[in-house]
Amino acid sequence: MPIVHKILYLIFNEGYKSSWGKELLREELCEDALLMTRYLLETSIHNKDTKALYALMLFNAARFKSRFGISGELLDLEEQDRSLWNQDLIALANKFLKQSAGNTASSYHYEASIAYLHCKAKNFESIDWATIGNLYMQLLQSSPNPFVELNYAIALYFSGKKEKAFEILTGLRQKSFLDQYYLLNATLGKINFMEGNYNKAKEFYTKTLEQTNSETEKDFFRRMINKISDREKLALN
Repeated sequence: MPIVHKILYLIFNEGYKSSWGKELLREELCEDALLMTRYLLETSIHNKDTKALYALMLFNAARFKSRFGISGELLDLEEQDRSLWNQDLIALANKFLKQSAGNTASSYHYEASIAYLHCKAKNFESIDWATIGNLYMQLLQSSPNPFVELNYAIALYFSGKKEKAFEILTGLRQKSFLDQYYLLNATLGKINFMEGNYNKAKEFYTKTLEQTNSETEKDFFRRMINKISDREKLALN
């Protein structure tokens, strides 16, 4: 079952953010993963991890329509219109997340709980980043992973623990394969931009242009670089 769950998880993730092709979101792959997981839930061999995985998929699927703007441009989380989130899918996800509760928790439980907190928040400012940070910390303790550590650092930053967040991000940069990972540099670009470190932000965002093959993501990073340039011009005036 763990192998089956992992395959379904990877299929959904490939649809949620495609690693190849022109489209960043491939809904047909996400739908296939959802259908196969649903079929699995109708058999006698499913378990609580299956329900947690299904809840995670549903929470993420509920946010599909808000990820892109009118012109198809990629939107940051705080830019997304939460009124577009599918409340029926969120309610169904809540149902399966509650049913998945037990004496032990898998990575799907932690990730689904994090997704629940994002869906629960009325706006970006009211996201419970402290609890999300604690969930990522528990996930790290059960299955250490540098990509989870990156998300942990982001949660720490937005919960006000900026010094610790920068410490973790600096440590991740020391790992050569991660320094070539565009989402690490995108995170550093974002955080430095928010801190007013425009030169560093531009440097990190420029690196991401060479590290992603997605034109949609490249367009997003170019917009961020232009936004930095606009801020710099305002500062000079």
